[in-house]
Amino acid sequence: MSSIGSIINIARSAIHAHQTAVRISSQNISNAQTEGYSRQRVAMVDSEPDITPLGRMGTGVRIYDISRVRDTLLDTSFRRESSKSASYETRHELLGRVEEILGEPSDSGLAANLDAFFSSWSDVANNTASDPARRLAVQRGTEVASTLRSFTNRLDEMVQATRSRVTTTVDEINRLTEQVAKVNELIVREEASGLTASDLRDQRDRLIDSVSQLASVRTTERENGAVALHIENVLIVDGSQAKRLSAVGEPPVIQVGSMTMSLASEGSVLGELVRMLDTRIPGVQARLDELAEGLVVQTNALHTAGFKRDGTAGGNFFDPTGTTARSIAVTATYTDIAASDSATQPDNNRIALAMAAMRNAPAENTIAQGIWTPAEAGILGDVSANEHYRVTIADLAVQTRLAEDSTTVFSTLSSQLQLRRQSVSGVSTDEELVRLMQHQQAYTAAARIITTVDEMIQTILDLKR
Repeated sequence: MSSIGSIINIARSAIHAHQTAVRISSQNISNAQTEGYSRQRVAMVDSEPDITPLGRMGTGVRIYDISRVRDTLLDTSFRRESSKSASYETRHELLGRVEEILGEPSDSGLAANLDAFFSSWSDVANNTASDPARRLAVQRGTEVASTLRSFTNRLDEMVQATRSRVTTTVDEINRLTEQVAKVNELIVREEASGLTASDLRDQRDRLIDSVSQLASVRTTERENGAVALHIENVLIVDGSQAKRLSAVGEPPVIQVGSMTMSLASEGSVLGELVRMLDTRIPGVQARLDELAEGLVVQTNALHTAGFKRDGTAGGNFFDPTGTTARSIAVTATYTDIAASDSATQPDNNRIALAMAAMRNAPAENTIAQGIWTPAEAGILGDVSANEHYRVTIADLAVQTRLAEDSTTVFSTLSSQLQLRRQSVSGVSTDEELVRLMQHQQAYTAAARIITTVDEMIQTILDLKR
C-alpha cells in the first residue's frame, strides 16, 4: 500500500503544480494589456527522490519559483533613451514658447517695428517741416519700446510658470522615490523565503520608469532584492530609505540635503527646466537688453548731436536711464525731434538721414561715424539693431529645430526599445493558450493516475474478500 500511496502523492503533486501553472497562465492572459506587467513563468523541478532497494525513485514534481520574465539591460536602455526623449521634448516645448513670445516672422513683430522706426526717420528726412512725419517717428519709437517691454513681461510670466514646474517636478520625484523605497521594503520582506515577488517588482519597475521620465536614473540591485536608485549619480534610494530633493533659490538649484545636484545630463526633464531658468531664458533676455541698450545709446547720441527746428539742441530721444528691454521708453515729443546737424540750418536733414541709416551696419552710416564714439558704434558688436535681432531669432530657431530633431530621434529609439521590452516581458495570448492546453492535459493525466490507483486499490480489496 505504501507504493500505491507514493503514486497518489506523485499524482497529487502533479495536480497541484499544473493547477498552479494554469492559474499563472490565466493571470498572464488577464493582464495581456496591462501596462508594465511582466509575464510570469512557473519553474517546476522534480521532487527529492526516495532511496529504495531498487534505486532512486521519483516522488513527483514541485513548484520551485514563480518568476517574471524581464531583461534588465533592456530596462536600462529604455529608461536612458526615453529620458532623453522627454528631456528634448521639454526643451522643444519651452523654446517654442519663447519663439511664440517673440512672434517672428510677423508683420507686427519687433523686426517690423524696427524697420518702421527707421523708415519713419526717412520720412522726416524727406520733409523736415512735416509735423505728421515727426509724430510718426515718436510713435514708431514708442512701439519699439513697448514691444521690448512686452517681451520682458511675457518672459517673466514664462519664468514663473517654469519655476512652478520645477517645484511640481521635484515634488513628483520625491513622491515616486518614496514609493520605490516602500516597495523595496516589501520586496525584501516577501523574498526572504527565497521566492520572487513578481507583482511587487513590476510595481517598482513602473515607478522607476516614471522617475526616468523626469530625471536621469541609474539602478543597482542589491542581493536582498532591493534596488539602489541614483538620480544624476546621486544615491537617492537605498533599500527602504529615500532622500528628498528640493529646489532652492532663483534661479533654482536642486539640492539633496546640503549637497547641490549637478544637472549636466542631457536626459533630464528636471535639468531642462532648470537650464531654461538658469541660461536659456536669461540668454534671450540678455540679447533683448543688448538690443535695447544699443538702440537707446546710438539713437540718443545722434539725437543729442542734432538741432530742432527752432535751432536749439536736441535732447535724448529715449530715456537715457532705460537701457534694458524692461525699462526702455521714449521721452521725446514730436516738437523735440532734431533732424538737422546745424543750429543755423533747421531744415538740414543730416541727423534724420543718420537715424534712417541705423538700419544698416554702423560702418555704413557715414554721418554717424563722425558722431558716435567707438564704444557707441560697437555696442551691438558692429552690427545694426535689425541684424542683432535677426541673429537672436535665427539662433533661437536653430536651437528649437535641433531640439525637435533630437526629440524625434530619441522618441523613435525609446519606442523601439519599448517594443523589444514587450517582446521579452509582454504577454503573447497565443503562447499562453498553448501553455494552458499543455497544463490542462497534464492536469487531466494526473487526475487519471488517481482514477487508475483507485481501480488498483479496488482490485486489491476484491482479492481480500
